[in-house]
Amino acid sequence: MPIRPRLSAARRKAIAGIEKESLDRTGLRSDVVTLWQGGAYHLYRFKRYTDVRLVFAPEQQIAFYGGDPDNFEFPRHDLDICLFRAYENGQPAKVKHFLRFSPAGARDGELVFVSGHPARTSRLLTVAELEYLRDHALPSRLSSLKRLEVLLGNWSARSEENARRAKDEFFGVQNSRKPSTGGSPACSIRSCFTAKVRPEADLKAKLAGQPEFADALAAYDKIAAATRILAVQATRSGLLEGGQAL
Repeated sequence: MPIRPRLSAARRKAIAGIEKESLDRTGLRSDVVTLWQGGAYHLYRFKRYTDVRLVFAPEQQIAFYGGDPDNFEFPRHDLDICLFRAYENGQPAKVKHFLRFSPAGARDGELVFVSGHPARTSRLLTVAELEYLRDHALPSRLSSLKRLEVLLGNWSARSEENARRAKDEFFGVQNSRKPSTGGSPACSIRSCFTAKVRPEADLKAKLAGQPEFADALAAYDKIAAATRILAVQATRSGLLEGGQAL
């Protein structure tokens, strides 16, 4: 058996054991969450409420005011919000720790955090990985999304029933297309790459003079080699594994 599948199976087994032990001990839903591409593993615990009732939901046109052209724009004047209330034993749950709502909103220059598990970033990608995104991944993804958006749009225009059935997927494709549209030119801007190339070169220079960091320095070459292989296989992988052949 290859080493990679063995490591993956061992990791899944360890994570499952940790989650089960935590669930049995606390009664709380327990999820092991990966951060920094495996650099850290955190155990998140959640209390699950099974009696959750809708309090408020706006009409769709109010929540999606401005439609696709205004989506991902700031400021955006819509009411994209729903309110729910959790109940325990038929009574509203009394929760000690919760995020408080401020009617005044955030002040200019105030530090702002987003609740929930952090989204992925590209801050730890190497220059070789960013070049792959710029030259292969983003153009391919954008081409696929635009093609699917046109297909769903044309199919939706044929009838109200088609539009109803395609609505959720059409919306998701449009949402995915927008960050990819912004990401492609961003990766092509010389200043963006310069800001990454220089720090990486400086770090490599520092690592080169310290034998204890030889493995870390060699990792850059391994990543670059793997990325070149990925680029060669990208089209085939997208068709077979990424659903682009549909």
